[in-house]
Amino acid sequence: MSPLDADLAILGGGLAGLSLGRQLAMLPHPPRTVILEPRGEYHDDRTWCFWSRERADLAPLIHAAWPRWRFSSGEREIVREVGDGGAYRCIRAGDFYRTARADIAGREALTLRLDTRVESLHPATWGVTVDTDAGRLRVRHVVDTRPPDPARRQAVTLAQVFSGVEVRTDEPCFEATTVGLMEAMASDDLGFRFLYILPFSSTHALVEETRFSALPVPAERLAADLERAVEQLTGGLLFVPD
Repeated sequence: MSPLDADLAILGGGLAGLSLGRQLAMLPHPPRTVILEPRGEYHDDRTWCFWSRERADLAPLIHAAWPRWRFSSGEREIVREVGDGGAYRCIRAGDFYRTARADIAGREALTLRLDTRVESLHPATWGVTVDTDAGRLRVRHVVDTRPPDPARRQAVTLAQVFSGVEVRTDEPCFEATTVGLMEAMASDDLGFRFLYILPFSSTHALVEETRFSALPVPAERLAADLERAVEQLTGGLLFVPD
């Protein structure tokens, strides 16, 4: 048997794949690892949010944090405080990608290959053959972090879909210390809907129109609902998508 190209292949260099690579980079002796990602470049195109107390390893990545959250439906509103140092925290994709790639690039044992699409996997007694559009790799182990294939997505009976935009206003429109987890909850012909609002300041927020539906939700419908929601939130004030 010819020598292995790597001990581990991570399929997909998104949040999961790069997070695993970043953790391996922190080990004293990381396994020889290759991360295979079809994208040619990364963009600051999304956010990830979660509940947590402060953690030193995440501190450089935290873009914003909120000690309060809100649910609302019509005129009814419930606000709770986390307490005990907990908060709802946000990481921007651009910050995460930049930090994770720097950590991975700093270790000789780890390699991130962009513009590399995995075509097939072939298990063997010694490991796995990974065929890509850039050639074949022989590795000991594989971790597959890629999204499910289209056939599995079609079998889903209840889907969550959303469309979002960052808005900026000329006057204060948002409560900067309170994240809107599920605002304006309601139901209509397509199912359950609500707004998700991350206020980065009183004049800057990410607003997402979110739905849970057993029916297909047209992108045009989501976009139109989002536009109306932003207009209502801002009172028609000028807003500029980032």
